[in-house]
Amino acid sequence: MAVLSWDNAYGREMLRGGKEYAEQKGVKVLPSELFPPGTLKHDVYLTRLEKAGANYVYVGGVDPCQTNVMRDATRLGLTKEIQFISDYWGPSSLGISLHPEALEGMVIVSYFLRGAEAQNHPLLKRIWTTYRKQPPEKMNEGYGMGVAVGITLVGAVKDAMKRVGRDRLTRDEIYKSYQSITGLSREGILGPCAYSPTSRRGSEVVKFYKVMGGKIVPVTDWVKTPDAVSLHKW
Repeated sequence: MAVLSWDNAYGREMLRGGKEYAEQKGVKVLPSELFPPGTLKHDVYLTRLEKAGANYVYVGGVDPCQTNVMRDATRLGLTKEIQFISDYWGPSSLGISLHPEALEGMVIVSYFLRGAEAQNHPLLKRIWTTYRKQPPEKMNEGYGMGVAVGITLVGAVKDAMKRVGRDRLTRDEIYKSYQSITGLSREGILGPCAYSPTSRRGSEVVKFYKVMGGKIVPVTDWVKTPDAVSLHKW
């Protein structure tokens, strides 16, 4: 497998621990192909990965980066041989509705609900239709992720107020509360809160989706992620 992503700190960050974890599991990690943000054509990078023998390519960046990569890979016929997997900032229902054929078959790993699972979630559906006054099919999944972040903030503020009172509420007290609301439910939009005195991960679980028939379809339930970061020698 190989990583195809932006040539910057964000694009390389997933390899810090991720590479070590993959190798620990017996996965051969090929040299990454990194390109400048804003790159519109990816043929040269994709061709090199094909020649290197990649079976799986994890695509980083932020959409439309992934959509452009899949457009080029589809035109080159590579999607028949290589399974492309998207970072969680990859295609949303909006992007897939615009480019269904190019994105067909791409797997998306996500820490928040996507597709119809997000659009039909009772809480998200109620908030969206009430305040945006649009049908749930118009909802981008990033909206649900934002709602879940809001739930986390509300949980931290409530915890801080309970501890110190409303008059002594400060950002430092809220920060302390963020570290003590471990396990807080986000209504299934994200996994339970994983913040703690020793953890800065908002969640420890992800779901895998696949683009099928122009839709984002879940292919797994929530899956606990490994602590790969600790494997990297900083």
